[in-house]
Amino acid sequence: MATESVCFTPTSTCMNEDNYLHCKGLLSAGCPEDRISVLESCPLQFRCSVPLPPNLSDRAELVKVVAVESVCMTPESPCMNEENYESCMDLLKTCPEENIRVLESCPVQFTCQSGVSRISVGGDE
Repeated sequence: MATESVCFTPTSTCMNEDNYLHCKGLLSAGCPEDRISVLESCPLQFRCSVPLPPNLSDRAELVKVVAVESVCMTPESPCMNEENYESCMDLLKTCPEENIRVLESCPVQFTCQSGVSRISVGGDE
């Protein structure tokens, strides 16, 4: 819910998928919610008033962080570990994020819908 309070939703007035992902990216990069400024424009723009890591200062990189988190989750997520997280990140190098499917298993497995790559990780732990 905290994300919605500062980032609204992609369908809110003056919001769209791009600025929503930018705002979520600021949060994911470590910008505290109370340090995100909402610039009154349409579409809305978001700025963080604290320094972010240099590799996350670019808007496109922030959006990638959100996309990666949405499909690869984190190593600490349920049924995730370092091995399958790294495998998912590797899969992202050859498969568009929107083609990655999460197979319901524990640990989680990932596959590329296009059939170009397939990863099954963690089944023998």
